[in-house]
Amino acid sequence: MSIFESPLLYAIRLKVVLKHLSILGFTFSFMFLFPIVVSLFFRDWELTSRLVILLVPMILLSYFGRKISIPYEIQTNEAMVIASLAFILIAFLFSFIFWQKNVSYLDALFESISAITTTGLSTLKHEKDFTPSLLVIRAWLQWIGGLGIIVISIAFSPFQSKLNKEVLVDYENRKNSNYSEHNYAKWVLYFYLSISILALLVLFGISDSFFDALIFSMTSISTGGFPADSEGLKKFGRNFQFAITAFSLMGAISFPLLYLNSYKKIKKLFANNELRSLIVLVLLCSFILMNTKLLQTQDSLNIYDIIMLSVSAQTTTGFSSLNVSDLTPISILILTIVMFIGGSSSSTAGGFKLNRFVYILKGVKSFLRKEIAPKHAVGEMNQEEKEQLLKVSLLFFIYISVLVTSWLVFVLYGYDTILSLFEVTSAFGTVGLSTGISEESLEIVPKIILCLNMLLGRLEVIAIIILFYPKTWIGKRKEYNL
Repeated sequence: MSIFESPLLYAIRLKVVLKHLSILGFTFSFMFLFPIVVSLFFRDWELTSRLVILLVPMILLSYFGRKISIPYEIQTNEAMVIASLAFILIAFLFSFIFWQKNVSYLDALFESISAITTTGLSTLKHEKDFTPSLLVIRAWLQWIGGLGIIVISIAFSPFQSKLNKEVLVDYENRKNSNYSEHNYAKWVLYFYLSISILALLVLFGISDSFFDALIFSMTSISTGGFPADSEGLKKFGRNFQFAITAFSLMGAISFPLLYLNSYKKIKKLFANNELRSLIVLVLLCSFILMNTKLLQTQDSLNIYDIIMLSVSAQTTTGFSSLNVSDLTPISILILTIVMFIGGSSSSTAGGFKLNRFVYILKGVKSFLRKEIAPKHAVGEMNQEEKEQLLKVSLLFFIYISVLVTSWLVFVLYGYDTILSLFEVTSAFGTVGLSTGISEESLEIVPKIILCLNMLLGRLEVIAIIILFYPKTWIGKRKEYNL
């Protein structure tokens, strides 16, 4: 029996929310030791003091929260509220870390949201606004955001879990005795940490710079995209860039798929439709870009630059060895579509998600066959498939509505139609590629729009809607016995 109850049937129970937030706070307190050690290593005493101050409320929350007794069952709306509040609270907490001299609070909040949502957009300048310790902590925050969204997507997202059962992984595999939410969460932590260490060792071996290797290892596997400096990947050779591309792809693969197939042959892994779709779309995007006038200048491009750009957009990592503003309008539109689709579900990647995109294509195919082929030759979708298609289609409509609304705001402020569409899609898909619009001089309203897009894209629109839905907080509450 699922631990999730029907969504919105009852208002949330505040004790349940506080208890789970305290558990997350307790876990995060241990992970908080890393940025403190980093600040001490670089002798950034002001940053150390700020981090210690932020640690206090998390410790207090953990201490008082452990005294709260709650039932095992958790409602769907409670799970979504917990996930949303966890990301939002961390974003606001760390905004005080980035709030330095000559940095406005909105820019600091923008940076913090971009980090925890694994987006990678920035309105600040590396050389002017970041110390080495801040750069490492910013990359670490992306790493934490990637880990958090993988665990939450299974443990705290029933809609996503159901979609995984039906589309991402075989339902029978989900019932395998090896599978449980607890075992999965432990496996994610070990696997995520292992491939991060592997990325660190590989990148350090290639670059001989531990600082660069540390930052890029955390931001590649989390598909975050924050670079170590303003040059990004341009100063590195092909081997380093290839390694970054490989680890970005690994982060965009569904972790439940990797978990369930860790007991089986690798052949089973590549039989998955979503993984094959990821590979096919990367190759297709690369092929289209190779046969399109990519740059506005006459300069020729290396095939590696094109493949890296395609992988970066599809996996929503945001690294690039090219300036996006130099691309032609048609290539920018192609990348916009790719960024919107995004990577696999229950991975560190953002976007609409490949399994949903595949499901919509399946629905379109079914409709066309029904209209064109003879009735006796067409198999009908069953009721469960129709209901799932309706949910995904509704979600698609909501995504498009948010994007169009955000895009219109930028257009009204006088920004280029294609460049602004690319920018809001990059924020909503938590990609981080930028045409140059995201900068310190960006007006307050468009900057807030990008902040909201990053949160909506990372946490899922439905979760944010439920968070602010009045009946989530006011109404009949389910009684329980301890």
